[in-house]
Amino acid sequence: MIHRDGIGSFTLDSVAAEAGVSKGGLLHHFPSKERLIETLVSRSIDQWAYECDAAVNAQPEGPGRVARALSAMCLGSPAKWTEQSRRSCAVLIAAIANNPALVAPMRINHRRMLERLRADALPPGTSEIAVLALHGLWFEWLLGLEEMDSGRLARLRDAIDRLLTPDSGGESPHHGKVKERSK
Repeated sequence: MIHRDGIGSFTLDSVAAEAGVSKGGLLHHFPSKERLIETLVSRSIDQWAYECDAAVNAQPEGPGRVARALSAMCLGSPAKWTEQSRRSCAVLIAAIANNPALVAPMRINHRRMLERLRADALPPGTSEIAVLALHGLWFEWLLGLEEMDSGRLARLRDAIDRLLTPDSGGESPHHGKVKERSK
């Protein structure tokens, strides 16, 4: 609804009508528009944190585990890069732009992830640069500057995996030996 109609036209009346519930029923769970938006943002952040934790737990122990998990989670499948996902992300950004205080839980989650990345047993900054690349890809996609198809995802994931795999000798864990880089 926010994506379709804009955050300015987002009212409890419109949400109740869209959801097919009475305004009183909606107010029982969300006593204000602000509380509804706070919940939307909080649930989005909690879902992201849950997915990150699951991705890390799926990776084998060792250097680069957290960053490799984020790479696998973000670049593992085109299913993450859908128009519905783009709209959901745009709604999150709109909500935070409308109320900058809503970024606080995102900062907490981000600091937690940075602590895990810094303890990832890779050379200083390596995990962080990989995640910054993922952030850049996300913004590029969110703004519609470039789309993500399976070929592009595979190339990007291989490049990030080479960065995150100590002593790989230039070998990608997914596609074998790659060309040596010129110095």
